[in-house]
Amino acid sequence: MTYIEGQTKLGNRVMRRIYFIWFTRKALHPLTIKTATLAFFVWQILINISLINIYSNAVQTASGEGGSFYSFFSHAVTHTDLVVQIFGLGLVALFAWIIFDIKQSFRRVDQGGVYAS
Repeated sequence: MTYIEGQTKLGNRVMRRIYFIWFTRKALHPLTIKTATLAFFVWQILINISLINIYSNAVQTASGEGGSFYSFFSHAVTHTDLVVQIFGLGLVALFAWIIFDIKQSFRRVDQGGVYAS
C-alpha cells in the first residue's frame, strides 16, 4: 500500500464517522423524536378506534338537536377504554408541544438568533 492509498483509506474512515455523527444528530433531533412519537400515538388510535363507526354515529346524532352532538362526543370520550383515553390525551399533548416548539423556533429566527438544537 502506498502513502496516497493509506491517506485515502484514512480519509474515507474519517468521513464515514463524520457522516454517522451528522446523521445521528439529524435523526435524534427533538422535533424528529416528537413527530415519531406523535405518529405512534396516531397509529395506536387508528388501531384501537373504529373511526368509520364513530363518524356514522355522529352523523346520525347531528340530525337531532344541536346539543346532542356535543353530548355524543363527550359520552364517547368518557365511556371509552382507558388506553384510548391515554393515547388521545397523549396525542393532543404532543401536538401542542410540537406547535409550541415550532413557534419558539420562529421566534428565535425573528430575533436574529439561530435555532441551535
